[in-house]
Amino acid sequence: GNPRAGFEYGLMMDVNFTENYILATGITVTMAGGNLTYTDSFLMKILADSLFAGDVAAKFKLQYLNLPLVFKMRTKEIGQFRYYGGLGLISAFRFKARADAEANGTQIFDNDNIVKNKDQTGGVFKSVVYNLSLNVEGGMEFPFSDKTALVAAIFYRNGFVNVLIDRDEDKISLNNLGLRIGVLF
Repeated sequence: GNPRAGFEYGLMMDVNFTENYILATGITVTMAGGNLTYTDSFLMKILADSLFAGDVAAKFKLQYLNLPLVFKMRTKEIGQFRYYGGLGLISAFRFKARADAEANGTQIFDNDNIVKNKDQTGGVFKSVVYNLSLNVEGGMEFPFSDKTALVAAIFYRNGFVNVLIDRDEDKISLNNLGLRIGVLF
């Protein structure tokens, strides 16, 4: 599949065990998805039978409520900055899933809800409710007062769960590479 831009927002909280060892948790909402082209698959045989010739191109739009648990190790101040690395798990619960699909220029699905897949997509796609990802991140904090800091981080999430079941044998996981910017107070 091809990557697709996404967005995440929410509230995070750092629980300090010591000044340098921290558990980060909170609640966030992720809007993600991807583009897939089915060239020779069970799905294509269902959707692109005699009515549609050619490949099936599908675009998925998924929204998740995330509950992260990330262990962070932070340096003491180096110059004006503090640096950290983090490793943890993100539990995510899908609350919205939509799909667009077309074959040879003919629209098969148009922003159809794949949560209720039997009603609107004939059971072809199914979006799984729970996702679990490994989260690896690195970042820095720039304090601009005693209790407030600007935070910037790069993170990578590797999904363990097959988030879309399309009646094929393929595993479709949700992997993210992102930039986080926020204020720590």
